[in-house]
Parts: sequence; C-alpha cells; structure tokens
Amino acid sequence: MNIAICEDHSADAALLYKLVEDYCAGHNTGPATYSLFPDGTAFLNTFCAGIYDIVFLDILFRKNAPSGVEVAKCLREQDRNCQIVFTTISPDFALDAFHVAAAHYLTKPVTAEKIAFAMDRCREMMQKRSSFIPVCTGRLVQKIYLHNLAYVDVYNNICTFHLDHAPFGARMTMTEVEERIAETPAAHSFLRCHRSYLVNMARVERFEDDCFVMDTGERVQIRQYNKLPIRKAYEQFVLSELRK
Repeated sequence: MNIAICEDHSADAALLYKLVEDYCAGHNTGPATYSLFPDGTAFLNTFCAGIYDIVFLDILFRKNAPSGVEVAKCLREQDRNCQIVFTTISPDFALDAFHVAAAHYLTKPVTAEKIAFAMDRCREMMQKRSSFIPVCTGRLVQKIYLHNLAYVDVYNNICTFHLDHAPFGARMTMTEVEERIAETPAAHSFLRCHRSYLVNMARVERFEDDCFVMDTGERVQIRQYNKLPIRKAYEQFVLSELRK
C-alpha cells in the first residue's frame, strides 16, 4: 500500500505518519510505503495516476499555496481510484470533499481512533472499487468494474455501459443489470432514474431539473412524473456518504 501525506505543519505531518504507520502495523494491511509533502504543489509535481492508494490531504495550506480541494480536483482529473482523506481544523468543506469523492474527512486534532475510522473507510472503498458484474458478449465474459461505470442506458434490449474508457454494449435487459448490481457491495450507489437509464450516484456532479449531470459532463434523463422521489433518493445518498 502506497500512502502520501500532504501537510504543511511538520508536527501534524509527523503525527499523521506515526498514527497511520501504527494502524498499518496492527491491521495486517501488508507492506506500506509513505511519502510526505509540505504542500499541494510539491505533491502534484510528482503525482501520476496509480502511484498512491491513499492520500492524506490538508485543506488549508499556507498563503499562496493551492488549497487541498484544488489539489484534489487536479488529482481526480488523473486518477479516480486513489482514496483521498482530507484533514482540516474546519468542518466547513465537507461538501467539497463529497464532490471530489473523498473517502473521509478528518477534523484536527487527529487521533488514533479517527485514523482507524478513516483507514477502515479507505479499505472498504478499495474493496468496493474491485466490485464488478459479469456481462456476456457472445462466447466472451466481460467484467464491468462498477467504479468505472457512470450510467447504463437501454434501447431494444441492448444495454450500453458508459465506462471511463469507452462505452460497451451487450444484449440484456435493464432488469438483469439491476439484479447483478444488487449482488455487489456498490449496489446502494445505483438508481433507476428513468425507464431507460440506471445511474451511478457516486458519479453524479449535480442534479438539475430534468437530468443528472455526470462527472463526465454527460446528462442522464430523469422521469419527470417521478422527479421528487428520485431527487430525494439522491439527496439521501449524498447525506449518507457525507456522514461516513
């Protein structure tokens, strides 16, 4: 496990390092490596997709340095899989944390109990990111990893899976897709928002009057006669994620 700590106060960085190291030593996480950075600029100068499993990121750096939220947005442009844990003295940025799909939000002072909760959450999210459903195409079976799936649409019994790299089509019903997703740890993230659409709420950027706007920029239509229950379901999902 590769872990980065991005913190401009040396005492806070040392404490984070010790607590995370103690957690890894006591929870059978396997070998862990650590990289410490004094601010977001130093971190981004060496960052590339796939290099870290978990990043602890302070939100409020010293003057003239990009904020942790800005750093996280740059990180997310390159890497959707890395787990982000924000650390801050203020709870005011929790909604920003949700929009960059942060695994957790720690308020200082950091304690062993808070770190344990955050690390447990990261490991849970990493397990969810390995969730997939099998989809048959002819004689082949394709694994659809759900964290890479923004939404599904169906037309004439052809379901198109809108994945990060490219759309993928298969002959099956939307009900079959829902049933397979229901058997995975990521099931709570998916919502049937229209007869022809199934959306991954974890990939929604915002809710508009007639659609979900995804983090890919695509718009997914919402059933207008059922708009209020759909909006409520999405809001409940957002609140449940913020509370974790």
